Amino acid sequence: RMELSKMEVLIPATFSGKAYNMVSKFGNIIKEEWGKDGSWKATVEVPAGIQTSFIDSLNKATKGSVNIKKA
Repeated sequence: RMELSKMEVLIPATFSGKAYNMVSKFGNIIKEEWGKDGSWKATVEVPAGIQTSFIDSLNKATKGSVNIKKA
């Protein structure tokens, strides 16, 4: 069984559409909520081995404006 890492991401409205697709390709979206301002907050499970790749890709896609923390 593959080890999974749970992460919480908060993506600003400007990038939420683009980032949503990216996040769903990397792992399983466990919980999500949309902010009134269009921002998107999600709890995601990604394989531990691609965690760094996931973070780098999100930072690149959002020009560093994503907020990521361990869930």
